[in-house]
Amino acid sequence: MPKARQRYGTNSLQSHRQLMSNVCPPCPPDVAAIPGGETHWSAAVAVRLASDWDEHGLLQVGQLARLLAMADEHINILAAEGVTVTSAKGLPMPNPRLTAVQTLLSSAATIRRGLGLNQGPDPRTINAPASRRSLAKNNAESDPDDLIG
Repeated sequence: MPKARQRYGTNSLQSHRQLMSNVCPPCPPDVAAIPGGETHWSAAVAVRLASDWDEHGLLQVGQLARLLAMADEHINILAAEGVTVTSAKGLPMPNPRLTAVQTLLSSAATIRRGLGLNQGPDPRTINAPASRRSLAKNNAESDPDDLIG
């Protein structure tokens, strides 16, 4: 009789999380100290196999998790304060946290692109092979000396 496999959890999501926690590298303490840092760490590291990560890549993932966790904190504060605040002169002005959030998210996007963790294909190159094929087809049709086309 075959041996029963070890059951990791009560449902498939819990089982997957338990299995990945055994496989993925542990979260660095400075990332785990920030609220939400460990969540961003595990989400980024789980994209690849543990054997595919090198030391430099894990350092960059730690920086990415830190930036995203800090951006989450600023977004929560921004939601409480509002998008516009009153200046010292009593005039409405944009909340300075907007600039901080934009800077954090653009830095995180740069690191994400560098690690190759983008959500989808690059829109600049997705249609490049099709456009090259159509260009080659049009050139072949316009050549009167071409015996094949």
